[in-house]
Amino acid sequence: MMKVSRYFLLFCFMLMIVAGCNGKDDEKVDDKECSSEENSNFLSEADFIGPKPDDRYFDPKSMIPVDFSSWKERNSDVYAWIRIPDTKIDYPILQGGPYDGYYLDHTIDGEAGYPGSIYTEKVNARDFTDFNTVIYGHNMKNGTMFKHLHKFKEKEFFDSHQFFEIYTEEETKIYRVYAALVYSDRHIMYGFDYESAEGKLAYLDSLDTGESWNRFREGMVVDENSKIVTLATCIGGRPDNRWIVIGVEME
Repeated sequence: MMKVSRYFLLFCFMLMIVAGCNGKDDEKVDDKECSSEENSNFLSEADFIGPKPDDRYFDPKSMIPVDFSSWKERNSDVYAWIRIPDTKIDYPILQGGPYDGYYLDHTIDGEAGYPGSIYTEKVNARDFTDFNTVIYGHNMKNGTMFKHLHKFKEKEFFDSHQFFEIYTEEETKIYRVYAALVYSDRHIMYGFDYESAEGKLAYLDSLDTGESWNRFREGMVVDENSKIVTLATCIGGRPDNRWIVIGVEME
């Protein structure tokens, strides 16, 4: 594991911002669903509480620039927030509903249809203490939701964008991007035994799928003691595959 202070990285990450600034129970969703523009008005510009490209600001005293109380009034299933620099990925993360995968096709306001929401299934803890937390989002043609995960296909973007953040009500978590790759549509959480070191390593080994788009961060150590998030979306024209980005929590 990397020994760099997470608070130092957080400080550097904020300086960078100021300066430069799916699945149901089995994850098998028709690929057309993952790339539709239908009902794509998820959040208006006014909904974004985070920094805008023309107004990047961060309050180091709060360290959590999200008004969770307001978002929970809108929907109590909001429990975290994800932000990836130089993308449109700046969204609340939800978990709940009457069944797993509910937010695949329901918006934050409970409206059925696209673009759904950014969400996790109930198999994952809300405090991101699991070895692997899988976060789902649609690959929308208009560039919203998790469409911009596909930017990590580009070597220059992958090399220059190493970090992203997840906010909870209690803390800011910094993740370093370890890999971006083509994966199968298997259910990532149910497909491995994360209670054992062998199962955790089996998931990490499965990431080397041999696709030309795959990218890995050289020299980065990831093992069974890591805490990772897997960001998952669809790939246009490939309904049996998913595009995933792996982030490793910094200590």
